[in-house]
Amino acid sequence: MAEIRRDLLKNNWVALAPESALKPRDFPIKRRGIDAVGNKLFCPFCEGHEANTPPEIMAVREDGSAPGSPGWSIRVVPNKFAVFRLEGEL
Repeated sequence: MAEIRRDLLKNNWVALAPESALKPRDFPIKRRGIDAVGNKLFCPFCEGHEANTPPEIMAVREDGSAPGSPGWSIRVVPNKFAVFRLEGEL
């Protein structure tokens, strides 16, 4: 997991994440076919594709819309390759 350290020369906080040097493209993976909708490539983060992402952490939604469903204007989901992790409640 990442470490936060103080840069004594610039007096800044910096995040060091050695494991982040490896990206998903660095591992052999079996790719699924690319889905196309009209002329646009499939986007798992777009409204209507909520089942293709991890459960949401937070969302700004229309009144009455259920979590994990369309009806949001902003939606936060966990990063599969996060540098930091959430510990405890928000």
